[in-house]
Amino acid sequence: MAILDTQARFEDLGEVNNTAPVQVTEFPTFSISFSWTGLNASDAQAEVQGSVDGINWNKIKSDDNVLILDTTEDTQIWEILEVTTRYVRLSYTPNSNTTGSGTVEFFGGVST
Repeated sequence: MAILDTQARFEDLGEVNNTAPVQVTEFPTFSISFSWTGLNASDAQAEVQGSVDGINWNKIKSDDNVLILDTTEDTQIWEILEVTTRYVRLSYTPNSNTTGSGTVEFFGGVST
């Protein structure tokens, strides 16, 4: 069984943050969990992005893909079904937020 279990830490949510590219070609379904704390504004955004080359990134098409972080502390979990890119990442934009930190986890598994 192949396992996807990758974590990233955003130390300063007052700045733009992107996780490193995570290769997901073996995982037709996987989840992304993003937990944050200490925000001082309610307009920061998190977005799941996909790439075929790990360099050029676009939003993965999904109704609930872009998240407005309107609470100082919370967790969001995205279940990604049938992704057609080789890589994914979580991209974070602070807008008017200047503080906080966060943790991102990519998780999935598939029988081999």
